[in-house]
Amino acid sequence: MTDNHGYYNRKNESDQFHESHDVNTSEVIQAPISERTDPPAPKPESAPDNRNKRPPEETSSGGEQVDRDANPPNPSPPDDDPFAPEKLKLSQNFEALSPTKHLRTAIKVDKPSKEAFVRVSTDPAYWADANIIELTEPRQETYWVVPALVGALQGEKCFIRVKLALGVDRNGTPFIWKIKLPPADGRKQLWVDSMLQILERAKTEWVRVYWSDATKAYEARIAEGNSAPQWPTETFSELLRIAFKDRVIDRLDHPVIKELYGRD
Repeated sequence: MTDNHGYYNRKNESDQFHESHDVNTSEVIQAPISERTDPPAPKPESAPDNRNKRPPEETSSGGEQVDRDANPPNPSPPDDDPFAPEKLKLSQNFEALSPTKHLRTAIKVDKPSKEAFVRVSTDPAYWADANIIELTEPRQETYWVVPALVGALQGEKCFIRVKLALGVDRNGTPFIWKIKLPPADGRKQLWVDSMLQILERAKTEWVRVYWSDATKAYEARIAEGNSAPQWPTETFSELLRIAFKDRVIDRLDHPVIKELYGRD
């Protein structure tokens, strides 16, 4: 028969042992301090050695790196340096460079030269009908006749009714284009009509006028280029005043009239 009393005694001793050594699982189990493993402490950083290190490369406006050694900076020239590149460029605006204004002292009154291509103004303000006296001896001269003397000079061979128009050549030199008007009786004159036709063509194209012995009329050559003409800034009255300076017949005792009639 088994000794149950001894069995129960051993069981009670075992339960007491476990009760005295129960572990609270809610607590964190930590290893002894001597067995902990801490992370290694960081090593102190040493100061960088820049003795053999090149400075950072510059960056251009386009994002490209610039090598200082390959492109050493050029010293900027002083502002008053007359040999600075921007001061060596010559301006083509000669009027702006000139501190003075051109003074026009003479303008030719005649038909254009047969060697020059010319244009005529399309502005009616630069056209006028006029009465002139044209002398050929001892030299060719053209005089402006005021309207008050027209009746007294009618019938004189040198007294002419003309159309005046502003013309320019390719150099921008102005002249007063003088064209004889057809006779008052309406008779046709081929050489007059031909010049008037060329005058109209010259409003839009460069023309070179010449006389043709074959046709007994004026003809013209048309320029291949058609650049814009350079017109003067003066008014037509100012240009006429320059063209007829000291050559205005405004009285019957004018030296030209006295010579024309043989007066003392």
